[in-house]
Amino acid sequence: MSHRITLDEGKKMIKTYKEMKKDTATIMAPDFPSKKLATCETFDRADIDMLLAQRDCVKLRIYYGADDDKKVHAILVGVNSKDEDIVGIQYDGKSDGDDGIILEKGSRCPDYCPPTSGLNP
Repeated sequence: MSHRITLDEGKKMIKTYKEMKKDTATIMAPDFPSKKLATCETFDRADIDMLLAQRDCVKLRIYYGADDDKKVHAILVGVNSKDEDIVGIQYDGKSDGDDGIILEKGSRCPDYCPPTSGLNP
């Protein structure tokens, strides 16, 4: 399963999350559905390797976003040696093929939760 999303999808999700965060009273309210906040998300190694293999990718950055149902998700992007997100238009102002990989669609808990572990009892 590919975890890739477009830049526009990522921007929309991050904007939604930032708007939700401004109203902390809503997120902290006792009746806020706990399934909207993720415990974790799991991503396939092949997609992480593809993201890290981008030209001049030296780091991985994780943003938080929210989908249309206001469920919080991790959004992963590569970061270059100038500490800039690698999001599609790079270097000489031209798109560089697969550069600009943005990952989201991980297996999200809740609903697809991992087994217990020393980190997650």
